[in-house]
Amino acid sequence: MSVLDNELFVKVQNAVFDYPVFPTLWIPHCIMMSLALRNTLGGNWRGFSRQHPMSCFILATLYTFPGGILATAMLAQPVLSFMLNTPFVLAMMGSWYLVFYSPNDLFFQLVTKTGLILPFSGAQDFLRLHLVLSGVQTIHQLHPGSFFYPVVFAICKSSGFMFLKYAEYILANGLNQAFVIPHHSTKTCILASVILTLQSLGHLPIDLKPLFAILVGISLSFRLLTVLSSWDPYQAFENVFCAIAFGRPIENASPSKKKNKKED
Repeated sequence: MSVLDNELFVKVQNAVFDYPVFPTLWIPHCIMMSLALRNTLGGNWRGFSRQHPMSCFILATLYTFPGGILATAMLAQPVLSFMLNTPFVLAMMGSWYLVFYSPNDLFFQLVTKTGLILPFSGAQDFLRLHLVLSGVQTIHQLHPGSFFYPVVFAICKSSGFMFLKYAEYILANGLNQAFVIPHHSTKTCILASVILTLQSLGHLPIDLKPLFAILVGISLSFRLLTVLSSWDPYQAFENVFCAIAFGRPIENASPSKKKNKKED
């Protein structure tokens, strides 16, 4: 009997595949995105949030729903349709308010001083893979034989924040920085988009549920390992690929010495 047929693994894969996004994955995501906005605003976050609360709220909305907004636009649907899901919007609003306006900044201190950032980041990675899966399934239903469309759509839906940050940088500084993929979680979403699309097309000899459970396990393991060390799980492959495909010497493709501790 293979590992995939093991009774315990079957229970785990079913639990992972059927795990509800709301509330235990979505609320940590909302909190992490409000924290990301606060980090972007820098030392002036308090003054900005008090003087311009509506602007702060709109930015928090864009930070929380970038993938959903981008995905609906790609499907030629109303970009504000995410607001139809009232519990999700209310969770975003509550998270934003607590991060920026809790008395004596108690909520921020609670999250940052008690180590909740790690489990919240893991929940966010789990959520992203659910978004990858739903993105692939959405396009597969509309265009069953397509490969590139579901891959690109799933990447945009799960990693819309990456595109938002690049657009944000362009608006502030102009086109003087290359587009980069700065974090392993986004790279995992790209890889998962390709793998799940291949599975949906019948090119992989594995069922969807065990495959998804394996991807979630890999993603959460990467999160834990990169918190404990500065190791980038994709760097070695990127170096070799760039050297072979683009002629860039491997020694010139060394990883950054500074660990990126912020979420992408």
